[in-house]
Amino acid sequence: MPNAATRTVQAGLSGIILSAIVLVVLVLVPVSVRHSAPFGSVQTVDFSRSIAVMGGEITPNYPGFDRVDLDLRAYGDGAPDDRYDFVLRLQTVEEPQVIRRVAFSVAADRIPATRSAFAPISTAVEFDPIPDSAGQTYYVSIERGARNADDIVTLWGIRSYSTVSVPDVLLAAMDGYRLGFSPGTDRKVILVAAFLTILAGSVSAAAVAGATWPARSQPVGGRDRPASRP
Repeated sequence: MPNAATRTVQAGLSGIILSAIVLVVLVLVPVSVRHSAPFGSVQTVDFSRSIAVMGGEITPNYPGFDRVDLDLRAYGDGAPDDRYDFVLRLQTVEEPQVIRRVAFSVAADRIPATRSAFAPISTAVEFDPIPDSAGQTYYVSIERGARNADDIVTLWGIRSYSTVSVPDVLLAAMDGYRLGFSPGTDRKVILVAAFLTILAGSVSAAAVAGATWPARSQPVGGRDRPASRP
């Protein structure tokens, strides 16, 4: 049975290995992150006319803007083949130019007007990522397809997303925390603190696992039981 010093060394090495695995996963595995917006989504309302419109402005927090979730509501009696056709257009605001155009179709039973106002937004539309989207403003609009051009369909809200790495999310979050140093020093301090936290957690987990494993395999009473007689 290993002594306390051996267990400490094993726990330290296991913690370092586990920390390295966690860091590799965090760096290599991309995640889909929602952009911030009041009330969680962009409201498609023209307040000057007090009506809902089929579009809204999106300002991504991150690069790699590649998806929107749309809260569509259909008020008609039904579309041909029970499906609604749409075209998503994404254009820049400063220099109006269409940079993404995606045709998609939605089942009629997914966007009824009777859905609750708090129902989850269920229509996702993906497109090729926009690498330099962070901080840029885009106008997202919806066009009805030819089959249901005359149907009454409204767009209640838009949520937007980027696919980025975890370090990108952390670096963006760090911009909102100031420690009193220069921005570069603040980032380094936070990154070192995050790494030490991961390392400490990994070492603790390895130490607990190393301490309990011998206890599970050790015979009851700390010594072998005598063999039973036939």
